[in-house]
Amino acid sequence: MSNLKELLEFAQRIEENGLRFYEEAMRSAPSTEVRLLFEYLAEEEAAHQKTFVRLQADADLLSHAYPENLDNFAFLRAFVHHVIFSPELKVQASALRNTAEVIRFAMRRETESLLYYEEIKQLFSTPAHDVLDRIISEETQHYLKLSRLLEKLEATG
Repeated sequence: MSNLKELLEFAQRIEENGLRFYEEAMRSAPSTEVRLLFEYLAEEEAAHQKTFVRLQADADLLSHAYPENLDNFAFLRAFVHHVIFSPELKVQASALRNTAEVIRFAMRRETESLLYYEEIKQLFSTPAHDVLDRIISEETQHYLKLSRLLEKLEATG
């Protein structure tokens, strides 16, 4: 069960990092449209973070999780440490020069979150699937909103 709690803690940190990223992006947004999207995404990340805190505290949910697969856990832990929380990300984020780069960076982070949530979903029983499916769906929508905004920015030059 402690491995599952750790995976949920990672998920909480993913959302916390997303929240901070979108808040920072909001401050430097060049237009109202971009700022409003980043503000919306920051609010969504904050809500997801709270959801993962609740899941982490749900002993009943954790007690009904599937037996822990140590290989899956090792993969997820490595993925979190080497991809999602990679030290290079801070350097990359600080080097973003324009809105299109910020959006592409955000799209990559959303994709990594989706992969992580799909993977951890396999370790939990059905009650958690509904919550994770909702978050996965919302993260997918985040990616699509970012993609549409990027296409619009690229079309207008």
